[in-house]
Parts: sequence; C-alpha cells; structure tokens
Amino acid sequence: MKLKLEKMILILLFVILINFLPSIIFAEEILNYPIGVVHIASESLPSSCYTIVRQDKTIMPDYQNQKIFNGDIVFPVSKECTFTVKYFHTECSTLTSDKQPIYAECDPSRLNTPGWFAIIMDKILKSIKPSQKDMPEMVTHKSSNSNDPTYCYDKVLRVSPWPKNGTSVLSGKPVFFRIDDYTLDSCLPCSKAMLAISNGSQYTTIPITIGKTLKVDSFNFIAGVSYHWFIKMNENRISPIYTFKILDNQSTININKQLDKIVENNNTACIALKQALYLQIISKATPGLSLYSDSMRIMLDHSHCQNELWQVLENGLFSLP
Repeated sequence: MKLKLEKMILILLFVILINFLPSIIFAEEILNYPIGVVHIASESLPSSCYTIVRQDKTIMPDYQNQKIFNGDIVFPVSKECTFTVKYFHTECSTLTSDKQPIYAECDPSRLNTPGWFAIIMDKILKSIKPSQKDMPEMVTHKSSNSNDPTYCYDKVLRVSPWPKNGTSVLSGKPVFFRIDDYTLDSCLPCSKAMLAISNGSQYTTIPITIGKTLKVDSFNFIAGVSYHWFIKMNENRISPIYTFKILDNQSTININKQLDKIVENNNTACIALKQALYLQIISKATPGLSLYSDSMRIMLDHSHCQNELWQVLENGLFSLP
C-alpha cells in the first residue's frame, strides 16, 4: 500500500517516539486536526445559522460547537442568528459574526507558543495503539562494492525529489537536496551532476551525486524569497523545475520559539524527534505551510536518534513515492 509522503513520515515518527520498533499504524483520523469550534448563542439549529465551506465542499453543521479546520469558511445563513468562531489556541482571537463570512485561520507562524498544537501531539501519542511486528535482520543500503549501482547511497530516507514542490523552509537553516535516477529520464545512479538553485536574481550551481543527499548551507538563502531548483548535466537541464520558499524572519522566530518550548517541556531522549513531529503537525494543520523538509533536517542532524529511524526504514514497512 502506497502512503502519501506526509502520512508516511508522520507515522514513522509516531513509531519511534513511542518506542515500538518496528510497528505499523493505520489511523487515518490522526491526520485531521481541528483548530476550533463554531458556537451559536441561540437555541436555533446550527444548520439554520451557518454553513461551512471546506475544500470547495459545503458542510451542513448538525451539532453545537461544530469543529472547524484551518482554511474553512463559515458563511452566515440567517441575519437573525449570530455565530462565534472559538479557537483552541489562546493566541488566536475569537471572532463573532451575523452578516460576514469568517475565514478560519490559526496560523502557527504567527504564534509564540505551541499551545493547542502541542496538545494535539500529546493526544495523538497517547491514543496510538501500535501492533508489534518481529524485527528482521537489518540490511543497509550503503555498499562498498562499486559494482552495486547504488553504492553511493547513504542510509537516508529515499525520497525524490527533495525538497518537494511548495516546501517551506525555516530561514537561516541548511536545505537538504536529493534526486534519484527513478525521477530522471536518462541518468544512472551515483553519476555526477550539478544542482542549480535560483531565485531570479541569484543563481548558483553545486556538484551533486544522483541518489545521494546533499546538505547545502553555504548558499545565502534570503528570508521570504521563493527559489527554484533543478538538476543539470552537460549544461542541459535533466529534471523538472521544483520550488520552495524560505519563511520570513518573524515566522521563523515564532516557530523556533515553539520548538524551544517543546525542548523545555520534555526531558526524554531524542527530543529532536518530537520537534520534527511538531513541525509535521502544524504543517498538516495549516494550508500553505509545509515544513516537512525541516522536519527531516532535524532528524538527519541528530545522529543519536538515527539508529532508531534507520531500523524502522530498513524493515521495509513503508513504500516511498
């Protein structure tokens, strides 16, 4: 069964954090994170007071305190009825309306504390009931035999291309790049190529090995700017063009504060994995925010946690895209 990239990484982190190695979790509901509720003061039926538009679908509310998600639009139905959007996170302001629609938004990049999003993480971790599976002998992808076509591959998550289109990246942090021969039309694994990065005014090329993860921390990425990247060989572009955006400085400061709070509130080993999980939760909960690349960066930067990560990956429980 093929899983979406976000779901696969999210499930992987759950497995590691609760110390069941390896485990399989199939819980679709963990990917849905409400940010608040709609409350009506009158005794009217909710459906006679407002409707909710979610991803171009109209939802008729059928109970008081109907849950809402980031990106929902709450439309008034009757001028005789007033509804209030109450967010779970205390830093997001309560909104009341009887005439104008309300766009539901509780954006973590504008907050100073994890608040409700950390509560979501705790609830998820407590509710998971994994099934235990025997651990087979671990087989690494790294090979010293040059006859192996993938001999250069590190023991990293085999995702390609990386970063994905639409990725958000915290400013001031390195960016990991990877592309493999399966993504490219005519290119052998472990062959040499050039990574091209551009924002329109900046342009640079960096040597890259096909299939091997490259950490880029020397390029001057500018906060709030979008970048394109692609692969070149013999001066010809051999890959599609992918985009990612560096978050603005204030959004980065806010999210880093939240990550610091997670460290303060935990004294267990491998806190980095909880930080990585937190970035995925707020990404899944917030349209336009996609911090999966930084989530993976945190895991790759903490070698003391990687043994647990690789054990699960090498077990072959997940199909990569």
